[in-house]
This record gives sequence, C-alpha cells and structure tokens, in this order.
Amino acid sequence: MSAVLLASARNPLLETATKMELLPPKLRDLFFGKNAANQAEFIYSRYKIAHGGRGAAKSVGFASVLVVLGTLKRLRILCVREMQNSIEESVYANVKARIEELGLGRYYNVMANTIEGLNGTQFIFAGIKNNTAKIRSMHGVNICWVEEADVISEDSWEILIPSIRPSAEDPNAMSEIWLSLNPGDDSDPTTIRFLDDTPPDCRRVEVNYYDNPWFPKVLELERQAAFDKIARAADDIARAHLKATYDHVWLGKRRKVQGGAYFTEACLLYKGAPVQPAEHIEYIFCTIDTALKSGRENDGCGSIIWSFTPHEGIGVSKLTILDWDLKQIDGALLINWLPGVYDQMESWAKRLKCRMGVAGAFIEDKGSGTILIQQARLKGLPVHEIDGPLTKMGKQERTLDIAGYVHVGDVKISQEAYDRVVTYKNVTRNHLLHQVLKFTPLVTDQIEDDLLDCFDYGIGLTLGNHEGF
Repeated sequence: MSAVLLASARNPLLETATKMELLPPKLRDLFFGKNAANQAEFIYSRYKIAHGGRGAAKSVGFASVLVVLGTLKRLRILCVREMQNSIEESVYANVKARIEELGLGRYYNVMANTIEGLNGTQFIFAGIKNNTAKIRSMHGVNICWVEEADVISEDSWEILIPSIRPSAEDPNAMSEIWLSLNPGDDSDPTTIRFLDDTPPDCRRVEVNYYDNPWFPKVLELERQAAFDKIARAADDIARAHLKATYDHVWLGKRRKVQGGAYFTEACLLYKGAPVQPAEHIEYIFCTIDTALKSGRENDGCGSIIWSFTPHEGIGVSKLTILDWDLKQIDGALLINWLPGVYDQMESWAKRLKCRMGVAGAFIEDKGSGTILIQQARLKGLPVHEIDGPLTKMGKQERTLDIAGYVHVGDVKISQEAYDRVVTYKNVTRNHLLHQVLKFTPLVTDQIEDDLLDCFDYGIGLTLGNHEGF
C-alpha cells in the first residue's frame, strides 16, 4: 500500500504500512482523492465498485483498505457473499493476511470467526442466503464488502441494500457498500443493477491483470496457458468458446455463451475416432457422484474410470476416459457395489502396466457419498473426498471452468467407453456422451447430470490448478 494512500492518516504508528505496495493505482483512485491542500483523503460514496478479470488484486486491495481504515476509525465492517457455510468460505483469511502483511497486528485481535480492532472496529463475516434474518436485523454497518458480487441474486440484493444504513443513534455515520466482481452475463442481476444502470453516488472502476503492477508470475503462467489454448482448439466451435472464456476470466468481459451444445464429440476423439489407451500411464482413478434424486426411489450413481499421464504423445492424451457406469442402486446396497469399481480399476491398471497403480476413488462428501467414503475407509480401500472450490461452484460455472482442457484435446475417450451403452431408468444409450454433449450453459436445470459431474471432477482434479479447476 503506497505512502500516498496513507498520507491522510497522519498517524506515525502506521509507518510500517507505508512500505507495503499492495494497491494498484486504479484501485487507489477508487478510494482516495486529494483535498485542497493536495493531501490524500478518503472519498465517501454510497457504492464503490471494482469489476474486472482475475489477477487485478481486487480482493487484496479491498481488504488492505479496510484494515487500514479500521485502525484510523472505529468501524463496523460486514463482509458478505451469497452463500457462506463456514468461515473458510469467507474473506476472513484474506483480511487476516493483510493485517499481517501491513504490520498492523498490534491494532487487531484476530479470533476464530471474527476480527476486532483495539479501537472497537469489528469485522463480521456472513452469507446472505443462509443468514437472511441476521442481515435484516443488522444495524450500524459502516462498510459492507460484497465479494464475488456477480453471483448475488436479486432477492439477496433486496435484503442487503436496505439493511446497510446508519444507526438511529448516528444518522450521519458512514454507510457504504463495496462490490468486487467479475461481471456475469447480460441476465446477471448484479450486472444489470450496477453496471447497466449504475446507481447514484457510485464510484466505479474496471481493473484487470495488466493494471496490477504486482501481477504474480504464477498467474501470468496460467493466463498465458489459457491464451495459448485458443490456438490449439480442436475445432472452430471449441475455439470460440475458449476465446469467450479467456475474455471473461482474464479481461473481465461479460460471459458470452452460445446456444446449443457446448462440447463437440470431435474434442473427445483423435482423428475422428476413440483412442486406444496408452500403456505405462501414471495412474488409474475414478470419480463417483451419487445423490438422491427428488421423486426417485433409488440413488442415481455415476462413475467414470480414468487413466492419467503427464506425458503427451501422438494419439496419447493426458486424461483418458477408460470406462463408465450409471446405475440406480438402493442406498443400502451402494457399499456392495463399490468394491466392484475397485476391481475394475485394478484390472485396467494391470492391462495398461500402470506405473503408480490405482490412486483410488474420488467421491463428493455429501449425501450417499459420505457413507461410501466411510465404508471404503473401513474396508481399507483408497478413497478421497472431493471438496474445496470445485464442489462449491454451481454446475454451470464448474463445467465452464474445466471446459478449456476438453476444447484443446487434453481429454479423450477410449473405444470401450465410446461403445458402452447401459439401460438407466428405462433408457438405453451412451449416457456419458449424452450428458456431456447435451450440456449448455444456457440451461440451468440438467435433469440427468451424474456423469457430467463425474466428468467435471475428473478433469478439475487432474488437469486443473491448485484449486481444482
């Protein structure tokens, strides 16, 4: 954080903070201006909005400004997002890190679920959807930071905005709403409310990675890889989708998706045909999705068996779908079905002379999946929980985020998996290809999607970044 930003504080105790360069110029100008004496000062406004792509330091910048302001004045700061099931899903860790980096630890008491300043400043972390009553009854909030504001629903805005107001004891107190976001599509409530029809008393700035003087090298490598994928797309449809995804993720453009199918069969084939699995691959694993379907008697249980190798070659992809299955199984019988999946993986490992053997099953830790995980561990079978950002995303977002690997041909399908058909709920077909190839981001309700979830998880866990996508 620059010395200019802190000049208005006139507080010698913050000298250590002036050594930190954490705020890109565009964000500094969003919050700070100069007074008649040419000194930096904080500019009050009802709304402050920073929108743009990944790597622009929006979250770091917002948290940095908040922790500095919280040392200069007693503030009640509410940090919200649409859903927050635990403190780990909030910006708590970000705020804590900024306190440490700015050398302001002596001004704050960092507790398990909240952060309090010695001057009475308070940071509160909450989800709007699962804390509606708490948000409605909250009063005297000086600053509300809405992180990932692009996913906030219209109902949530109707709850939040009237709740952020001065208390009756101090009607002239500061009362601001800050939004950090990457715009959604043209139908996104936040985009419509704040970007298409900007409210009064609003300061707004678009900021992207190239506006961040401290854009980290690791993100630059990810950005360049995403850009390079466009040229390597399997076909024109894939290229158009990759370009739209790049523009959204890195340039902060509104997400533009075409109607119709999102994936093409050509992406999963090599020279128009399924692949023969390579020998001496790294390891075999499977992804399993099982959840009780509303109105159905039994669970819909999908599984995909994969081979992974980091070494590409002619006709050899990093990730290959070896086999798959989709069944309706009574919940109590799922554990009897699971060992058979491990037997199949062991059979493939022997056939392909797998170097690292079977890595195990990756299962989402919810519903019937929780029981499968517990039972697999009791039997000594290698099993892993699928958690983190990959499971917290919506299905549309998760599929879009892993789609780049499919579009450039990093994911292929074996002859066995391509030819396989099963009968599921009285329908006989290749359900894997049907679910993947019929996916469209414009349809929010995919009726049958167990195998699509397995598909997303397998790609995200192996080809994705450290967060799984």
